[in-house]
Amino acid sequence: GGRVEVVHAPTRPLGKALAAAAAADVCLVAVGTSSAEGSDRDTLALDADEDALVEAVARLGVPTVVAVAQPGPVLLPWASEVDAVLLQGLGGQEAGGAVADVLFGAVAPAGRLPFALPHRDNEQNLTRAQYPGLPPYPGMPPGPRVYYYEGLDVGYRWYSAHGVEPAFAFGHGLSYTTFAYGGPRVLAAGGDGG
Repeated sequence: GGRVEVVHAPTRPLGKALAAAAAADVCLVAVGTSSAEGSDRDTLALDADEDALVEAVARLGVPTVVAVAQPGPVLLPWASEVDAVLLQGLGGQEAGGAVADVLFGAVAPAGRLPFALPHRDNEQNLTRAQYPGLPPYPGMPPGPRVYYYEGLDVGYRWYSAHGVEPAFAFGHGLSYTTFAYGGPRVLAAGGDGG
């Protein structure tokens, strides 16, 4: 029901963005990365400028929410320093509306991570043959030769098999409420359970 004023602050120079953030009641920092077929990311990290922006805004002490547009797993080294992280995937033209609906409570953030998030790049110790791949053999089509030696130990299965706790586990996600499990109840047909 209250009035919301949205102030867009350019991130360069950083001082201008921080001045706007310091004057705010709540900061929404939007960051992201992308990839496409044939142009995988070299790292799971965001650009250093984006990580620096998030860390600088978080240090101000203003409640900070970070909305991250990303095509898959991403590193969030500042996650414990901010009040909330909203991973939005690549939401297309309606991403802004969807983020606003979650932030203003029109819908609950009911999604769960479809992958585990690592603490660092190559946490699974992939070899060069696994990623980014080896040069093609003569006469092969261009592009790397990639070998999948890991079998089923991919993503959350690797963490489980090696006893490593990921930064955020497969299925992680929070909501605006709490849930509890109780003992089972049997209801008679047409009964009210009382």
